[in-house]
Amino acid sequence: MRKITTRIFIALCVSSLYSYAQKGEWEKPGGIWEYNMSKKMPGQDSISGDNLQFASSAGKEAFLVSPPSGSAMVSSTKGNPSFIRKSGSNAGLKIRGASTDGSPTKFAVSGIKDATPVMSISFTIKPDHNATKTDWYFVLGKSSPIFTDPGTILPISKTGSSPNGHIFASFRIQSNASFGDKASNNYRLQLRQQPELEEDITWTNNNTALFNKGKSHQVEIYANNGVTAQKYTLNGTEHTLPARTYHLWINSTQFGGNLPANAIRRNQPIDAFLLMSRDAVAGTDGPSNLSTLEINNVKVKYASK
Repeated sequence: MRKITTRIFIALCVSSLYSYAQKGEWEKPGGIWEYNMSKKMPGQDSISGDNLQFASSAGKEAFLVSPPSGSAMVSSTKGNPSFIRKSGSNAGLKIRGASTDGSPTKFAVSGIKDATPVMSISFTIKPDHNATKTDWYFVLGKSSPIFTDPGTILPISKTGSSPNGHIFASFRIQSNASFGDKASNNYRLQLRQQPELEEDITWTNNNTALFNKGKSHQVEIYANNGVTAQKYTLNGTEHTLPARTYHLWINSTQFGGNLPANAIRRNQPIDAFLLMSRDAVAGTDGPSNLSTLEINNVKVKYASK
């Protein structure tokens, strides 16, 4: 009986791990872009400081491993942020946010080859902090200065600035002492909304239960910037994704239903994404006031044109 019970337990564990790792498939699959960061790179594994910009592309490696197509960049402006590159079985990138307000710290990918308006992206992120205030933004869209220029900041309120027309979707996770007791272990998740051809930007769908300090979270986004509905299958279930909407999944749980696209023009290809710390952690720089985020297992799947 003990052997049978043990086998059942192991089988359940394997099944659970498989389900967690399983990624969705488009009804009409296209190209795949997968960022393999496991390669051991020459030189130092960490960099820090102001005014950094290192971009790797095919045949060119500058701190990061070369992506299969397009460009992968890390950058800073001020506030002494840092980047730590991890290779091998725990391959990924760990980012420490800046300590100065309005100082974007970015990991960005742009110019993915053969991109289409319909795509999915999956990755794992692990946020952590000792700071009393911290924020991280994820942005998905079309190549533009926000994905290639270190100093271009994501607009977060009413504005007519140029980056808006290239953003398909964005969410942020924040921790702040003003959130109360949950601030020490949880992050507030908010979604950015800005309809096509409009300037007003709002943040909606507040949630403080999905992202936790010091834990890894599997994120999957299914995006349709086309003009007709698309279908994908995830964990054995078929889902319909209307035009100009996206689905957000966190740890295999869907959040928010059919979420509206931002101000990007319809039918534009989605070939860029970034993770960014936009505003500072509160207080002064130092080991007792840190905000970090680690990303790995990045994979993009396109639907066929």
